[in-house]
Amino acid sequence: IVTRSHANVAERTIGTIKAMIYKRIGKSATRWVDVLFPVLLTYNNKMKHSTIRMTPNEARKPANQLEVKLN
Repeated sequence: IVTRSHANVAERTIGTIKAMIYKRIGKSATRWVDVLFPVLLTYNNKMKHSTIRMTPNEARKPANQLEVKLN
């Protein structure tokens, strides 16, 4: 993502991933690095973005590129 102003999308993504990590760390005494991979898998495969109306993995597919750019 290229922006000339504040990167709201990147900030929101980071905040969401941090919240998911903290939620999993609170349940046990694990380190954040141990839950990072499962969190990223969940984020990329199950979290639908409101702007593009699909998950990041769906957005990466060549068939969806035009729809992503239009949204």
